[in-house]
Amino acid sequence: GELIGRVPLPEKPANCKFGGADGKTLYITAQTGLYAVPALVTGVPPMSSGPLGSESVTIGELTLQIPSAWKPAKPSSFIIKAAYEIPAAEGDMDPGILTVSGPIGGDDAANIARWVGQFEGDGRESTTSRGTCPQGEYVVVQISGTFKKTIGSPRDGRTEPAPGYRMLGAILKLKDGNYFLKLTGPEKTVAGAADAFRAAFGGDVTQETRELQ
Repeated sequence: GELIGRVPLPEKPANCKFGGADGKTLYITAQTGLYAVPALVTGVPPMSSGPLGSESVTIGELTLQIPSAWKPAKPSSFIIKAAYEIPAAEGDMDPGILTVSGPIGGDDAANIARWVGQFEGDGRESTTSRGTCPQGEYVVVQISGTFKKTIGSPRDGRTEPAPGYRMLGAILKLKDGNYFLKLTGPEKTVAGAADAFRAAFGGDVTQETRELQ
């Protein structure tokens, strides 16, 4: 718990991880560069408590286990703290996109209504379920139908209809506020990633209670 040293860098660091053949090289990513610093001790190996082939990501009080196949993507707005691209399932043209935001306030009903409103009314189907995971209580919303897909900048408000889409949205209620996970994409791609989506935050579909619509 005491400071024993500092590693000076020419620019602001973003993340760090031990590696190398003997685990004694500290790799540091920064805004424009990657730095390698030889260390005197072996770094602690990454936690292996998550699903095989996943990486632990922490955002505030939220911890996610992100599958290695989900590649980091550029957030579309400052509200989004992290974004990931999920590979398209066979036969789907577009990949899925997972966004993570929070901690922010707001009640469940308002946020669920906002998600439902991102689909056209005709042919739209939605379900809501509630559960508890090691991190706290959560709500999962599943919506399918014709998605109002954003074109260009979200600030422009331009959309185009994308039929055959699905959304999985989760609201996690943690001590520092609500966190929002939203996975959107073609039906088959999102359905195939549903288990990994819940596993990312520790959810379990078999323990959830479905709400009447």
